[in-house]
Amino acid sequence: MMKLDRLSNFPEEILMHILRFMETKHAIQTSVLSKQWTNLWTKVPSLYIDADSFHNVDAFVSFLHGLIVHYAAPEIFSCKFVCSEDDLEHGIFTAIVSYANLKKVKCLSIHCPSLISTAPPQIFSCRYLLTLSLTGCAYEFPDPFYCALLRSICLDGVFIDNDIFMYCPNLERCFIMDCLVSDLSIIVIKAPKLVKLDIQCARLDDNPPEEMVVHIEAPVIESLCLHFDCDSYIDLSLDGCPNLLEYAWIDIYDDSMFEKIQDVIQRRKYALKLVDFLKDNVSDVRSLTFSPGTLKVLYEFPELVKNLPSPFHNLKSLQLYLDTKNQPAVIPPEVETFLVGASPNSSEILEVFRVWQ
Repeated sequence: MMKLDRLSNFPEEILMHILRFMETKHAIQTSVLSKQWTNLWTKVPSLYIDADSFHNVDAFVSFLHGLIVHYAAPEIFSCKFVCSEDDLEHGIFTAIVSYANLKKVKCLSIHCPSLISTAPPQIFSCRYLLTLSLTGCAYEFPDPFYCALLRSICLDGVFIDNDIFMYCPNLERCFIMDCLVSDLSIIVIKAPKLVKLDIQCARLDDNPPEEMVVHIEAPVIESLCLHFDCDSYIDLSLDGCPNLLEYAWIDIYDDSMFEKIQDVIQRRKYALKLVDFLKDNVSDVRSLTFSPGTLKVLYEFPELVKNLPSPFHNLKSLQLYLDTKNQPAVIPPEVETFLVGASPNSSEILEVFRVWQ
């Protein structure tokens, strides 16, 4: 009994939607399934190109040539390029980005953690980009970096300059992970429509400065996640941010960094700056999380908050991560009152997690 091919009976729109989730090389191979599948991949407005799935460079180049010749979609909504080889010719990389740019790509994702050559400047001239994701490789951002429609950007393991988003007026989400900052003394981020900012493990060089300023201007920001794993004191400031935060994760102090500061007056100065930041910038936050390093600063100088009323009137969730090895099991009462004293249900919103560092 012949089996019924129910999949091919689906409308063409549904079949194309299925192909969007496949690597393009595999999508091309579906042309042999039936007449309905023949060349259907050429209409799919998405490309997923994985150079690692080819045995050698010649096979990959041949594939790209056939792709460009037969691809018929007038525009590309999303293009993803993956390559972990460090010997890919720069011209091939440039050709892929230029082709996506020609097709008015909206969402561009490039994952090349081992590529040592500088990425082509065509990446930053895609006028229709809505989302951009860059991992690895050496990206030289133009000055200025102008991308009027860009709404979301994710930078992972790349080299970035300060204030690179000032000409991205519609940027709403920004993720910066394990990036090397050009000016080691200051990070400036200005974005008038930025709603979510996530900075994790911004790397410094072998001679980090004693103090690094992180200056953020985002008048409508709602979610802020800051995690710095470095030997510099982080002087954090939110300018023009009218306390609209829904969520904040504060992990800006490394235990080893704080322990290296021998001057008690200097340590107290840093603790006071943290208290001022919490009062002035995140007092209306609804969900707040502290790392062990940040808590250590508050624990050492609980007298700084002893007579202060709790500024967190809207707090619904507070998560504290304690270093079981180096921090006391009991939260100093002055610190606990400062953090949850303004909440009528303090026992319900406070969660303490013990970690071993």
